[in-house]
Amino acid sequence: MAGPRKQRPLPLELAPGLFMEETPRGAEGRWHDGLNVRWKDGLPEKMGGFTRYNVVDDASGLELLYKGRARSTHTWDSLDGQNWIAFGTHKKLYLVNNGRIYDITPIRRTATIIDGFATQVGSPIVTVTDPGHDAAEGDCVRFSGASAVGGITLSGEYEIETVLDLDRYTVRAASNAAATATGGGVVVAEYDIRAGLESDGILRGYGTGDYGEEAYGTARESSTYGAYGRVWSLDNWGEDLLASPNGDTLYVWDRTLGPGSRAKRVEGAPTNIEFMMVGPDDRHVIAFGANTVSTGEQDRMFIRWCAGDNYEEWIPSDVNDAGSKRLDVGSRLITAIKTRRGILIWSDKGVYWLSVVGGLTVYTIDFVGYCQKIASRMAAAERNGVVYFMTEHDFYVYDGALTKLPCEIARYVFGSRTAPAMNRAMLGKAHACYLEEFDEIWWDFPGYGSEENSRVAIYNVAHRCWYVSDMARECRSGKNAAVGYPIGWRNGRLYLHENGVDVLDEEDNPAAMTAYLESFEGEIDPNGEYEMLVNAQIPDFKALSGSVQIRLFAREYPGAPRRQTELAAVSSTTERTHLRIRGRQIGLRVESTALGDDWRMGTWRLIAGPIGAR
Repeated sequence: MAGPRKQRPLPLELAPGLFMEETPRGAEGRWHDGLNVRWKDGLPEKMGGFTRYNVVDDASGLELLYKGRARSTHTWDSLDGQNWIAFGTHKKLYLVNNGRIYDITPIRRTATIIDGFATQVGSPIVTVTDPGHDAAEGDCVRFSGASAVGGITLSGEYEIETVLDLDRYTVRAASNAAATATGGGVVVAEYDIRAGLESDGILRGYGTGDYGEEAYGTARESSTYGAYGRVWSLDNWGEDLLASPNGDTLYVWDRTLGPGSRAKRVEGAPTNIEFMMVGPDDRHVIAFGANTVSTGEQDRMFIRWCAGDNYEEWIPSDVNDAGSKRLDVGSRLITAIKTRRGILIWSDKGVYWLSVVGGLTVYTIDFVGYCQKIASRMAAAERNGVVYFMTEHDFYVYDGALTKLPCEIARYVFGSRTAPAMNRAMLGKAHACYLEEFDEIWWDFPGYGSEENSRVAIYNVAHRCWYVSDMARECRSGKNAAVGYPIGWRNGRLYLHENGVDVLDEEDNPAAMTAYLESFEGEIDPNGEYEMLVNAQIPDFKALSGSVQIRLFAREYPGAPRRQTELAAVSSTTERTHLRIRGRQIGLRVESTALGDDWRMGTWRLIAGPIGAR
């Protein structure tokens, strides 16, 4: 063995982003793994944390948790300068304004029930008789004016627990009944529109299938009717909000009626809409996958737009510019996204481009090209006229041409044949969001084995690099002008992101964010003739609060076991650390795991040199 060579500082100069597609040795000059670290102006830094955004019910002044899973959101300002945040769940439609939350879910039916409540002693279950209720399990109903029955007074909102038949259903009271009784007096019942599915799946229950398919009044225990999880398409019409849950019609919330008013059905609009938006000319509402004008039947490849400045007028005539067009590549239209130049439209087979031409023609639509099916209705984000979107197997970009977006974390997102990374059955919940402050596109998606979004893939547009996070959300929005932070939705609560440096655990208690980077495994001799001996490490931080821990790891060959040092703490006053390790391949891990840790890192140097010949 030859004697030790001279030790010297070796700068660990690594390109931005994570390169997870190569082996640790093959990812030369790159960070091979990491979590909750972003690159800004070329330097890696720990991501910001998040806190609760405690929104309260306007009537009670108490914190209100939203019902259902949030899938979409839209923000706009009214003429008086107020900021409005709309979001839709599979159960409800909500507004947030000045820290208050309002339930604006449309009401489909109001009924008067006379002595229609029945209780059983010792049970909280109340049977409600309302002939022709047309409700389903999970729907919401509100009762007012009821008198006590069996010691229970039903007042306020309840979720329908079971549907017994076409005339009866049950709800759960807050306490057990003191007696078996019937009654309740004269009660007003208000029913929200039917709740949607939480996930893509199969329709069951009353009303599923063709008339006469099974015995009248019998709920379907199973069926072959596929359905998609509910996603609201949301857009503002001036100060007002237009909203459409997929497969349903168009609703409008009127700003002049106040935030506590409910959205109402737009008369004259198509009765079935898969996706909706206000056109880029701000004068027409566009319905994708709508009912045809001639037959009234839904055609999921059919597009309609209303007359200019009138979302109630949808029938074309000689005196309006309402129109329609059927597209032919694919079996259904999935979603669309608005840019400053036009609208990109996805079917399940390809992509179309809608342009504004004005006049009575209003729009022209051209086929862009075939591509994989977009992952979900919310899987696309727009940045300065360029659209980035996720499909079932790749990422794409449209900037006038449709191309695949190279992804250096593809296995983390899409997995491999032997190591799946996502739950493809739940991919319809994927959600994309552009964070302008950091020039990043975030895709929340369900990881393998998860029913909800649990992973985040992030593309940094400026640096053209990728990284990942575990701060997944049902949906999220960019920085809100009124609250000053990006907003995320999860489990009935809203969160303010990039707020502080710590996070909240599942019980919403303060917790440290785990953030780390792990480098490639470098060699001092490209021919592998010499081993490397590392004696010390010189940190370089632009900013460091709290501390980070570092660890060195080494191995003799790519397939050999990895050895590692103990952790060493680095603070803002640390000049060097003295971890010692030898091997043919050596790498560095930097991590932070304590409350209050925050950092922005420069270029580390390793004091190292060759130590012996093979």
